[in-house]
Amino acid sequence: MVTQEEANSNDKMQKTFVLISAVIPGILFLVAYYLIKHFFGDVLVFSLIRSKHILAPLIAGYAFTSLGFLLVLISIAFNLPLSYKVKKYKARSTFNNYILAIKLGILMLCVTFLLAILLLSNTPYSRVILNLMMITTINSIVIITYTSIIILNLSKK
Repeated sequence: MVTQEEANSNDKMQKTFVLISAVIPGILFLVAYYLIKHFFGDVLVFSLIRSKHILAPLIAGYAFTSLGFLLVLISIAFNLPLSYKVKKYKARSTFNNYILAIKLGILMLCVTFLLAILLLSNTPYSRVILNLMMITTINSIVIITYTSIIILNLSKK
């Protein structure tokens, strides 16, 4: 039997994981991109700033489409048959962490979409906007994967 203190500790760890997974992966990906680019040049990686007019509409389309997918995940989460596993998950406070991940996913996708639209304008800050867009794109992929895994596990019989 899990005590209330253990449950609270587990809930805090999961909340920390959700918050970290909403920020850190994109930064790590961008650092890795620049390290690879620094050591190997444009041989192994393509130049993001030169391909921004191709990349921005693709990322905007991804963000808009993924937002719809995330909304489908929300509707599935609330309409899953109330099996024992689903009732148990919703009764625990970890369901709040799932809702937090959904909220962060929606925020990341909206920010990604707006940054992609801004990148198409002729602004002197296009490098900063591009870096932020890549960070939010990777973070949204991680959050969507996290929420999808939860729904897949809950929908198993």
